[in-house]
Amino acid sequence: MKKHTWFIIFLVSAVLCLSNISSLAELTEHAVIKPIPKSILEKSSQHKDYTYEFPFYDKENNIVNYKRIKGTFWKLTYNVFGKDSQRKDGVSSSIEIIRTYKDFALEKGGKILWERGEGGRLTFTIPKPGGDNTWCHVSARNGYYELDIVEKETIEEKPHSNAREMKKALDKKGRITVYSILFDFDKYDLKKASTKPLEEIAELLLSYPGLQIEIQGHTDNQGDDDYNLKLSQKRAESVKLYLTGLGVDVSRLTAKGYGSTKPIALNNTRDGRAKNRRVVLVER
Repeated sequence: MKKHTWFIIFLVSAVLCLSNISSLAELTEHAVIKPIPKSILEKSSQHKDYTYEFPFYDKENNIVNYKRIKGTFWKLTYNVFGKDSQRKDGVSSSIEIIRTYKDFALEKGGKILWERGEGGRLTFTIPKPGGDNTWCHVSARNGYYELDIVEKETIEEKPHSNAREMKKALDKKGRITVYSILFDFDKYDLKKASTKPLEEIAELLLSYPGLQIEIQGHTDNQGDDDYNLKLSQKRAESVKLYLTGLGVDVSRLTAKGYGSTKPIALNNTRDGRAKNRRVVLVER
């Protein structure tokens, strides 16, 4: 009886061990973004709650900028082999590797955010069934490439989705930072993408008639200080004018530009400068 019991324990342990090995094997590669033909997985790692900076083309500033995406992260390294099972640098050039993943992204209904074909770099997103995106950066050389993939969970700071949530944030902190109010480069004209967050702010103010706010405009430190101060003032006034056009009483709003005098991040990185370019609503 005792031997029989130990045999059962051994058998169950073996099954669990094999199950764990199988699970680990399934995690070595991404479920959707697959390797190109003749690729051998050399290294793989996976991390949860990981933040990766993806390069993308920033049309507003006409530069390559960086977007921080947090989620489950895969780092996959592949070598490309030929028919004789030897690595062939000419089998898949960096340009061919980039072209393959670009075609894949477009077939999946994704977006190409940055491409440097001759340099072997590509950033793209593909939509997930839940409505979010999977982000991927490809770094390729002849016969060799890496995939950095993030299954997106959250972004740095989303605009509050409705009046009640924004009111709670104001009650708790006395301010709301809004990154989704966008302007044309070096101008104070509001972009079309700003319509929704501005409508939500108007909904907040119309829902709470006693609420009064200061609209603060902030910039990074690029350019002349006096110019940035004037630009931030005009941008704050543009927001004020838009809100009054949606029915908010002008007496409840003040507009104030602070230029680059109140940074919340270092200005020596692209990500830091992006954080400093913002509109802040402060309860008064």
